[in-house]
Amino acid sequence: WVFLYYGVPYYRVPFFQKRCYSTTSHRFTEAWGSTYDRRFRTMITHRIAVIGAGSMARHRGQALLDTGRTKICAVASRRLAPARDCAGALGCEVAFDDYHKIAQTKPDAVLIEVPHLPQDEMTLWALAAGYDVFVGGNLAVNSQIGTQIVELAADNGCLVEAGFQRRYDAAWEEIHRLVHD
Repeated sequence: WVFLYYGVPYYRVPFFQKRCYSTTSHRFTEAWGSTYDRRFRTMITHRIAVIGAGSMARHRGQALLDTGRTKICAVASRRLAPARDCAGALGCEVAFDDYHKIAQTKPDAVLIEVPHLPQDEMTLWALAAGYDVFVGGNLAVNSQIGTQIVELAADNGCLVEAGFQRRYDAAWEEIHRLVHD
């Protein structure tokens, strides 16, 4: 399925339960939570690696943990100290200063919470490695890179979700107007 978010293609492919999900944070935590393994009658916990160590990485990482069905397996940031702080806040002992190293922890999916320009490279890397990806901002900085992301996700059978859905919602714009008036 291909959607356009503000002129940028947005792609979703079947994920853990072979269903598509909305991009709201609530649905994100459901989608990236566990699936029920009927063979063994147990819940499967999914391992999530976080790229980025800012407030949104902590917020969304905590939202995932609050489901009780995910585990943060690694946090990577440009600088090791913030990565360690974020990892500690998310109950994770593994932190890196190079996002490529998260592959060592064998995550099921990657949460990317970084500024928009480096985000594109990281998203393409994660999809090429075969990880499902949740991008905290818009899908890409332009439609050409967005198309690359869509195609790579389709080729590798990966899910990509963008968290940029509420910024221009009519309700949020009205709230913003009311607050500033």
